[in-house]
Amino acid sequence: MVPSISKAIAILRLISTKGGMGVNAVARALNLSPSSCFNILKTLAAEDFLRFDPATKVYSIGDGLAELVRVHGHDGDWRNLLHADLRQLADSTGRSSGFWRYSGNRSTLVDVIESPLETRVHLTTGQRLPAHLGAIGRCLLALEAPDARRVEEIIAELRWQAPPDPETYFKELLEVRERGWAMDDGHYLRGVVTIAAAIVGPNAVPTYCITSTGFSGQHSPEKLEEIGTRLASIARKAAARAYALPAQSAPTT
Repeated sequence: MVPSISKAIAILRLISTKGGMGVNAVARALNLSPSSCFNILKTLAAEDFLRFDPATKVYSIGDGLAELVRVHGHDGDWRNLLHADLRQLADSTGRSSGFWRYSGNRSTLVDVIESPLETRVHLTTGQRLPAHLGAIGRCLLALEAPDARRVEEIIAELRWQAPPDPETYFKELLEVRERGWAMDDGHYLRGVVTIAAAIVGPNAVPTYCITSTGFSGQHSPEKLEEIGTRLASIARKAAARAYALPAQSAPTT
């Protein structure tokens, strides 16, 4: 047995049973040293297994455990629903396709269909990004419809290799809402172009997002627009099948 893992599991069991607790309360309940307990709690919070409230200094159960369950449940159903279309998209465009889950303030990559080309943008299943970053973030923000000031604040909070201009970004969100797809051209990562389309439920709540990622200059602007339209269509049809929405009117962003 690995002591640190055993302690982490004991902490998760305790908090899931008792509810939110502070460091000292957890340490006393499990007979742990406060410093050791703090380090484990901090790690569990960083991995989203616990949620930390800085105002009350209390830890509660986070989204990480639920995400692990969904990976082997509902996410699997979505993968089956989307995999063939995303594989065809990757093969026909030479770009890697991705299937992402929105969860709180993060997006998690659930499935990857690699580009068939030897030189390609590499994506790793399980990687997580801030939910508002890149093309995925544009889709989410287009639905949330924040005002221009809030958009500027969000851009400033995130790490970009080439930060977008807030005024231009805000105007582009209107286009994303209308056409159903978004594109990040080198802002998140220089030299990388990602196109994304959100999968939206009956109450206009985004649940998942699908992406097509390649290199800058790999395709013409016209081809990128064609890929975006195709990606939005895949997202629309998936939402219609999963949520029994009308295929033509199902929202995509």
